[in-house]
Amino acid sequence: MTTEVLQAFDYAGKVWNSKKISADGVSVYDLFYSWFPINEQDKPKFESILLRSLHFGSLLDNIQDNTPSRNGKPTAHMVYGVPVTLNSGVVGLADILLDVASFNNQRFTQVFLEEFKDIYVGQGMQLQWNADKKCPSLEEVVDICSKKGACLSLGGRMLAALAGVKDDAKFIPILKKLNTAIQVANDIDGCADLRDIKEGQYNFVTVYTIQQEKIATGSSRLEKILLAPEQDAKMLNDARDLMIQYKAFEFANSYVDQLTLETIQLIKEIGGNVTAEQILQLKGIRQLITVW
Repeated sequence: MTTEVLQAFDYAGKVWNSKKISADGVSVYDLFYSWFPINEQDKPKFESILLRSLHFGSLLDNIQDNTPSRNGKPTAHMVYGVPVTLNSGVVGLADILLDVASFNNQRFTQVFLEEFKDIYVGQGMQLQWNADKKCPSLEEVVDICSKKGACLSLGGRMLAALAGVKDDAKFIPILKKLNTAIQVANDIDGCADLRDIKEGQYNFVTVYTIQQEKIATGSSRLEKILLAPEQDAKMLNDARDLMIQYKAFEFANSYVDQLTLETIQLIKEIGGNVTAEQILQLKGIRQLITVW
């Protein structure tokens, strides 16, 4: 019975993972483990908790944004319907929490709940911007990116707890920069394929474009497109052209690269970690996230 109830949750995971591949297999887990080595027998459960947390987030995000497809496949709620998909997501989340509790590590549980909450505080704030049709500042977007991208601080801090680190404060600024970098990279992808334009998203790329438009012309064609009840092909083409014209993709990509460099510098400042530094230098944050 439980297996049947989890069908939509499991399907959401398959959609999310359908293109998560890498030639050399180096992943964000390698970055985590270079900081916080844990027992080999604990790794599969830890990785499962983190991965299923991302699947839950994808499932919920797709419902909230009414996203029809991801990675070329229909999203879970389009296949199973919203009520069944939501219920399946809650059951999946309960299973995640049971696995978290099974470690019998109070710090591990506390960190999971703190970071998980942060993700959805960030998501809620972005949803409110979209609902209010109010364009935020770029600084506000960066703050939300550090929360919405919290899968990295979630994973890093959970591992620190499992590794017996009682105070992870010195690692948090590093993880928050990585959170921001991966969310901005996600915003780039969402605008490049126009998914976030169709969903009317205020994100790093769209807000930067809107700001630059208003500086140049006093108004924003892109914002009008985002707020339009329906968007035709011309509007979507105009949106792409505007983001290119105002070099929003270039700016966002350079911002991600700069965050990666700042992260490497912060790692050096807390004593250094050769493996972590090499992974970030060679792979960059985008490629690290291609394998979970």
